[in-house]
Amino acid sequence: MVSKAGVSYSWTGPNTFSATIQNPFIANATSANTGTYHAIFTLANGCADTVNVPATVSPLTGPPIINISVSPSDTICAGANITLTATVSNASSPAYQWRRNGVDITGATSSGLTTGFVNNGDIITCKVTSASLCQPVDSAISNAITMHVLLIPPPNLTLITYAIGDTMTFSGHITNGNTGLTYQWTRNGINIPGAVQSSYTTWALNPGDIICLIVHSSVPCTIPDSAIACTTITTGISNLQSSKNNILIYPNPASSVLYIEATQKVNINITSIEGKVLLHNTSSTPSLTSREGAEGGRVMERPGEVDISSLAPGIYLIRVYDKDGLLLKVEKLVKE
Repeated sequence: MVSKAGVSYSWTGPNTFSATIQNPFIANATSANTGTYHAIFTLANGCADTVNVPATVSPLTGPPIINISVSPSDTICAGANITLTATVSNASSPAYQWRRNGVDITGATSSGLTTGFVNNGDIITCKVTSASLCQPVDSAISNAITMHVLLIPPPNLTLITYAIGDTMTFSGHITNGNTGLTYQWTRNGINIPGAVQSSYTTWALNPGDIICLIVHSSVPCTIPDSAIACTTITTGISNLQSSKNNILIYPNPASSVLYIEATQKVNINITSIEGKVLLHNTSSTPSLTSREGAEGGRVMERPGEVDISSLAPGIYLIRVYDKDGLLLKVEKLVKE
């Protein structure tokens, strides 16, 4: 107000306030001083005027409080999206600014942020600013979230191939990613039914056939989640050991009983064409012995018997081992 000579002032208000100066003030005002103030201005000639002045006293408050959270987790697979959410209290019309490693993220000025652009070790924070007039400190920085971004390489896969007798065995050799694996063998790009183990044995191959193993990992964050290794058959399978150790297997085809003659103690197992073991070291597995003949040389005391009645009709592989587990012979078996 502009003071004029000969004018008197009379102020009254809440909390028994009164004053007779033109521009009164209240030190250390509190909410008890909130209300309407009345001013009466009296001129020298006796004329008077009244003014009502409403006033609100708001208490001083502390700085804003902000906390942030991340979904689904602070540990994610490379390339996955995360959603960040800020929860704020003690702030009026809050303004947000998300930061990565202390640097503002352009355009990230909402209470929430969804992004896939995070790297392992990134530190995410958010700054909030309050519009309140009664906060000496009007901004705050949130808690920090450190991101853990996982990238697991695919299985390192190579093929090992070897031929014995009239069969060829393929085996997948994996140097990393040995857990959570499934296998599928293919021939010329077509899945081989039942060939879902780490190795595959077959007798029916032609030159030019392409045998592949596809290994899939179910371990999270394996990128890519599969590996493939292939080999091309250049020649047919040679019968390398068909007569080794004078081992005889008969009859073939057989219906219920298989006989084995050998000049040493042997054991057998029978597998499907895909390599699944169906009979192995069972009670019917032969344990053959031999004796010295009248004129020298080894003579069989009796042939070993193998009960194959439980096998369904089809084609199988029979393997003969010595007592130390050395493979002596592999032969195709036809079950009638």
